[in-house]
Amino acid sequence: QDKIFDQLFDWNIRLKWDTALSHGEILTELHPDGAGDRVVVNKIHTAPAGGGAVSSREMVDAGLLRYRDDGGLLFSAISVGPEFNKHLPCLPKPKSNPIRAFTFSGGGAALIPLEQSENPTKFKYILVSNVDLKGWLMTSVINSATSGALK
Repeated sequence: QDKIFDQLFDWNIRLKWDTALSHGEILTELHPDGAGDRVVVNKIHTAPAGGGAVSSREMVDAGLLRYRDDGGLLFSAISVGPEFNKHLPCLPKPKSNPIRAFTFSGGGAALIPLEQSENPTKFKYILVSNVDLKGWLMTSVINSATSGALK
């Protein structure tokens, strides 16, 4: 399970396969139930997209990570902002560059091990997101930039 966790949150590993991101770091990690679930607060920067038409965005999210019985992992995240600084002093203050995007609840990722592989780092990655990228962007630019983000 640690190997699959590393695929998402060891940023030296993730940035090699996730070309949609240019930076990531864990700000804090909690183990609320002691049974394996984790709450991870992380900061990521997206890579510029659409040939530079969409500039980098920063997201600061708190997410619940839960391991699946098949060795996979589920991660559900939501943005956390300055209103949480009292409880999470690790949160960075928003800046104008990069623009701080907002992740709404209901999104997340699933990493499902591939049955035909004995390599624990081979998995199917499913991402569902509902993000307000902030700033002004034409719909056609967003569609073009995000359609090929995880090739």
